Amino acid sequence: MEHYLEQLIEDLHLITQGKPPKNVEETVHDEAAFYKHIENVENYIHGEQKPISAITGLMQEMLPPPEKLSEKQQAQLSVELEKFLRYFHFELDFPRGYPNHMRYPFIRDFWKEEHVPLSFGSSHIEFCNYEKENCPFPGYCTICEELEDEEDSELLKIPEKFEKLLNPIAQSIDCGQIVYINLDTMETEEVIPDMEDPEDFEINYGGCSWAQEPEFYKWEHTMRFEPLESHESFKIMEAFAEQMEDEKFKEQLFFSLNHKKPFANFKWKIDNSPYRQDWFDFKRKWLEGYVREIIWSKLNQNKNDY
Repeated sequence: MEHYLEQLIEDLHLITQGKPPKNVEETVHDEAAFYKHIENVENYIHGEQKPISAITGLMQEMLPPPEKLSEKQQAQLSVELEKFLRYFHFELDFPRGYPNHMRYPFIRDFWKEEHVPLSFGSSHIEFCNYEKENCPFPGYCTICEELEDEEDSELLKIPEKFEKLLNPIAQSIDCGQIVYINLDTMETEEVIPDMEDPEDFEINYGGCSWAQEPEFYKWEHTMRFEPLESHESFKIMEAFAEQMEDEKFKEQLFFSLNHKKPFANFKWKIDNSPYRQDWFDFKRKWLEGYVREIIWSKLNQNKNDY
């Protein structure tokens, strides 16, 4: 089996070592590019689906059944196959930290599917069905719990002294800042990431007369809020697109999100649409709910401290 895997991986490399698939610039800044973008949307939504084997030139029969491989072999093949599929613009979405060897059965089963071939961007492939009781990644995926928390966020009651801080904190983390609350005085302070650690501050700003040491270093009881990670920001954009009633614009947003430069193209779409203020309002409400959940969770974890 070891010799076969070596040959299989070599074949994968041979398929992809030629000229890379054509990549079309997707940031649409002029009218011609915009109409080309719309044409690509139509192709993505209504194009002819083909078996993965036909798109990649690799038959599923060439992939050994999981039970024939050791965990080490499955992990090795998973890494190679994910890179191989990325060449054909398929991005497989697994939970963060999901072991490579456990990915292999999902990747092999992906060869049973049919998709529209793409010459640019990335088509994100989800394996989650959003049914908590049938979760394919038990112990690794928390999406269902997060969705339930979002639905319940309006029911989360927090003290009034925290309520008035929701919007300022939401705006600050949206700008990439870390926010601290002094729980003794309810003061807040925003810092950039490389100012958070005292040692880093001394290294980066110790010789700068204009740089003032953050006040929160001296605070005894604090609550911390950090900027969203990219996958969390992506989730806000997906949620906004999902609730759109304008079906045509909804398709355009999802197309932008599922291809290269999703953040840039989503922003361009929004900024050149009548929904710009709707997006700002939606994101503000989402971030305030996110901050509320953090406060509520910490207050209930440490009820005797507040």
